Amino acid sequence: MKVKSVDKLAYTLAESIEATGLGRDFVYELVNTGQIGYVRRGKDGTKKVIPKLEWERWLRDNLEYAETSSLSRK
Repeated sequence: MKVKSVDKLAYTLAESIEATGLGRDFVYELVNTGQIGYVRRGKDGTKKVIPKLEWERWLRDNLEYAETSSLSRK
C-alpha cells in the first residue's frame, strides 16, 4: 500500500530551522520577540509550531534585493 505524501502546514522549531536554513538562535529570537507567530501544542502547551504561511509571510516581508545600478553602468 502506497502512502500519499502530505505537505506540512506547520513546522516545529527544529523543522523550521531545517526548512528555512536560518540559524537556531535567530529562529528562537524571531519567535520570542513576536516577529513570527506560532501555535502552542501538546498537553502542557509548551511545544510551539510555526504555520507554513507564517514563514512565507516573514520571508516575503524580509526580502532584500541587491542594487543593480552598478551593474548597468558597466
